[in-house]
This record gives sequence, C-alpha cells and structure tokens, in this order.
Amino acid sequence: MRIEIPAIVSGTTTIEVEPGRPAVLLGPNGSGKSRLGIFIDDLPSSGVTHRIAAQRSLELPDEVFSERYDQAIGTLRRDKINKRRKPASPSTIEYAYDEMLSALFADHHRALETAHDRSAGRSYSERPSTRLDELQAIWKELMPHRHLIFSERTIKAITDYDAEPFEGSQLSDGERLVVYMLGQTPLLEEQSLLIVDEPELHMNRALLVRLWDAIERARSDCAFIYITHDVDFAASRGNAGLYAVMDYRPPVLKEVLVRTRTRVDVDVPPAWTIQTLPLDSEMPNEVLVRIVGSRRPILFVEGHAGGLDHMIYKSVYSDFLVIPVGSCSQVMHLVRSFRKQESLHWLQCAGIVDKDFRPTREDGRVEDGVYALPVGEIENLLLVSDVFSALATAALVPSDELDARISRLKARVIELARKQSERMMLEQARARIWSETSQPIGIKAKNIAELARLYQERVMRIDPISILDECRLECEHVLEAGDYDDILRIYNDKGGLLNLLAKELGLSQRISQQRSPLYPLLAKTNVITALRRLLPALA
Repeated sequence: MRIEIPAIVSGTTTIEVEPGRPAVLLGPNGSGKSRLGIFIDDLPSSGVTHRIAAQRSLELPDEVFSERYDQAIGTLRRDKINKRRKPASPSTIEYAYDEMLSALFADHHRALETAHDRSAGRSYSERPSTRLDELQAIWKELMPHRHLIFSERTIKAITDYDAEPFEGSQLSDGERLVVYMLGQTPLLEEQSLLIVDEPELHMNRALLVRLWDAIERARSDCAFIYITHDVDFAASRGNAGLYAVMDYRPPVLKEVLVRTRTRVDVDVPPAWTIQTLPLDSEMPNEVLVRIVGSRRPILFVEGHAGGLDHMIYKSVYSDFLVIPVGSCSQVMHLVRSFRKQESLHWLQCAGIVDKDFRPTREDGRVEDGVYALPVGEIENLLLVSDVFSALATAALVPSDELDARISRLKARVIELARKQSERMMLEQARARIWSETSQPIGIKAKNIAELARLYQERVMRIDPISILDECRLECEHVLEAGDYDDILRIYNDKGGLLNLLAKELGLSQRISQQRSPLYPLLAKTNVITALRRLLPALA
C-alpha cells in the first residue's frame, strides 16, 4: 500500500506499508506525528483503517453492557465513507474499552448460540472458537501466571497464588493496556491498516516488544503503522520502513454557506515534511532511530552510555545529541556512513576520537567530520592544568593548596611516563604502522599477479624498526624536556592517570566507575569552560 502525504515544500511524500512490513513514524515533539496518524486514518485511499490513539482511557468497566453483535461491532469499526468523523485532535481522550468489550462478548455469545442450535439432536458437537479465545491464547503466551476470566459480562483475573479472583479493574495499567490491545486485534476487519499512536504508553518495556510481535503474528493479514517516541521499540521493528516526521503545517479552513447553514471546509490541506530513512544504510537501525527523535546535530563519540567520554562530551557539546558507539573505528565508520546518506541532509554530524598518535590537521580533524583530541586519551584532558584547577575548585580543594597539588600532579605524571617509556614508544610505533598499512592503497593493476606484486612492494616499504627508532627519539626528547603538555599528548594510561587525579582531588579511587564522584564535577560551569577551550570547535 502506498499512502500519499501532502508535502510542505511541494508534491507529496509516499509512505509504504504492507502486511509483514510495518511503517514506523519518528520525530520530535510538535512535528505533527499524531495529526499525521489522524490524516491517514481519514484518507479514503488508505482503505479499511483502525486507529488507536495515544490519549486513551484504560478504565476497565466492572460490567459490560449487552448489545447485538452487528451494533457492537459497528460501533467499534469505523465506516469512514458513510460516517463523517467529528473533528479529532491528538489530545482527545479515546474511550473505546466499553465498545471493544461489548463487541467481544457479543461475538462470543453469538458463536455459542449458533453452536447450541447446531447441536440439537446430536450426541456430540465441537466447541466453537471465538475471538475471546484468540485473546486468551495470546494473553497466556505473554502472562502465563495470571489468568483472565470472562464470565457473565464481567472480567476478572486470578494469579497462580491467589485464592480468589479479583476485578479486572484492579489490573495494572500495563495489564489493562494488554487487554485493550489484544481485544481489538481479533475484531479488525481482514486486511485492515492498524495505526497505533504511542504503543509504549503505560507499557512495561520488557513486555512491549513481545506484545506487538504477538499481535503482528496473530494478524499477519493486516498492515501496521506505529507512531512512537520509543527508539528501542522502533529499532525492534527490524523489517519496518522508517520515516522521520520533521515538520507540520496545519490546514487552512474556510466557511461555506450551505442553504441556511454555515459549514467549515478545508481550503488548503495539512502538509508535513517527511524524510524516508535508508534501509540499506551501513548505519544500524538503532542508531538511525535514535538520531531522528532530535533536531540537534549528532556527535558520535567513543565509550558507552554513562561513561567518562559520554559525560564529558555531553557537558561540553550541549547543543549536540551525543551518542557513544564504542570504539574509535566505529565512530569513524558511522560518520562516513552518515555523510553518505543524502536523506539525512537536514542533520549535521561529527565524531570525536582519542588522539592515539593520529596525525591531525590544524583544526584537529583526522578526516572530514572526525576530530581528534589534543591529548592522547579522554582521561588526559582532566589532567591539563586549567582543567585540573577547575575540577579542584569544584571539588572544594582549598585555594592555598592548589598550586602545590598541580605541581605534585605534574611530577607524578612525568615520573609515571618515564617508567613506562618503552611501552609508550612501542604503542606509538604500532599506531604509526597500523595507520600506514590501513590507508587506502589505490593500486591499479592489469591482473592479480601484478596486484599482488605491487601490494607486496608497498608493504615492504614500511620499516617497523625505523618507525620505532623515530618514535623512540620523539618520546625521549619529550621526556628529557619534561614538557607536561607534550607528555599528555603522547602518554596513554587510563587507570594510572585517573588514580593520580583522584588522589590529588581527594576523591574515591573508584573514579572510573558509574556514579563516580567525578561526574557531578564535570557539569560545573568553570569545568565546562576549561574543557571547551581545549576541545575542537565542530564545524
């Protein structure tokens, strides 16, 4: 199914959805995602649709009113051709629990009455399967220790350890939401389009993905559109089409006189700015969906969420969405992949990696979009004199002790670097050799034999002994000069340097751990200012 959506700039944007391949609409608040769901629900070209709003009441009635099946199912299902919708708003609270339960009970009783009539005069008749049975089957899969009882137009629940059943209204919000979603699933017309606004609302994260996996399996004939803020849920729809909803222009209305009454019609339809996210991108889906929910530029960094890299960069580059992605190679890979994607043109992207002996341009760039620190590793930043002074002030170190602590810190760092000089030289040589061998070779050859020969000649020109001697001379020169800033540029020792820092700041030795006493200091204004003077300005 191809759904044409009016575009703000010109023409239309196409959203494609089909059974087995849902569409996921992502975007920041105020971008008109919920209004887009209403618009699609109203479109005649979208066929038979059923929309579950984000603003929904989960008040489960203690008793369900009795209705004829045709009346009950007609109330739940919307005839958008013959029944005009009242003007809807994303903030309108949806009260559909009664309608859904009435339709389920009506279907159940109709099936039982039919089976009763057919069993007349027979010694055996099969028990009919009803839509309540379909609900119960999925519920049992999701909630094996809690059982639902549908009887005498009431809903009750009982757990394996309860003596007596309790009213369904006492179920948790998440459990009532599961009943609400599962109850509507079997009642959908065949080959319907289900539009779900904020499926994560009221839902336990551990249950959310399993619920919608089960619903999609149960209604494999239906297509699904999800409107969500939850990036983890969006990423879980592995085969989905991803769409970034960036902006919304409301409709222009006009009054039309029809005989003696005035009617309000749409003069100019609403429109959206929607970007289709690339499914064949080298970027993982979980990264794609994380960046779409923000209008801020993207900064990929090393490390993990909540780690030291993340905390420092998040404090300094507050205008960016900072995403830690592990290794330096992953940062560089994602920046390259991002910059290839024309469909992500509205977002700025950059990356920062540890220097690790990498050669850089004057502005700190390693390559287009990727910058390196001015020091060996992220930990070294905190030992730069101005940053350490700001940290010490934030840690309430007495001002009359500050100079002595800085002097002591410098002396210990230089001493530690001298003790580990051989390791430092070898690491620098290894990094240089890797950099030269990993660069694009760009060899042109007529056949494989010539290619092998030229490649071998290129590799043979790399002399590890000479490179090590050059690194040795540089390290010895820096160490002999005792230049503290130069040592921080070439010396890498995460644990040792952090222990020295902790000691001089009077902090716990577990400084590299989550919830470290160092982390609150990184949010102090004077510390951010000091770090900002050192870190590269991202273009």
